[in-house]
Amino acid sequence: MIIKEYRIPLPLKLNEYQRGQRFTVSEASKAETGGGEGVEVFPSEAFEIHEECWNAFPYTKTVVTNPKYMKENFQVVIESMHVQNNGHTDDVLFTLQPGIKRDVVHLDIRDDAFISKSDYAPTTDPKARINIAKMIKCCIIQKWHSKKANRGPLKDDWISSKEFPVE
Repeated sequence: MIIKEYRIPLPLKLNEYQRGQRFTVSEASKAETGGGEGVEVFPSEAFEIHEECWNAFPYTKTVVTNPKYMKENFQVVIESMHVQNNGHTDDVLFTLQPGIKRDVVHLDIRDDAFISKSDYAPTTDPKARINIAKMIKCCIIQKWHSKKANRGPLKDDWISSKEFPVE
């Protein structure tokens, strides 16, 4: 069994994240469907996958299985707990058991080390906000700042700072 725990602090309050998650899921659903489609049916082969999801925010769980080919030998369980802190709370899912190894990966949304160049989009970069009109004329990228929430830009030490609501 492999257990990986990803901790991804965000400069948001928990209720702000939930609202943003709902919006993002809605937008992604709209972007992935159109013209009446939404489900693609493949020929019945050994790659049949079953997915079960539970969303009881702030806790979510997804279980993926392959009952025809791998039977009980394959199961992917993805559990998420959304907590309002800086990502340093241990065992938020209460999964620590003696003898079970777990890798904890801290991801900083400001750190570009995990982003390949082909996946980078300036429009989704939390460090920068592109002024499209200026970019077209002279390629100027401005630092991201939310006027409404009075947050930004993200500094190198933003996770440990008290500037953002990551208690």
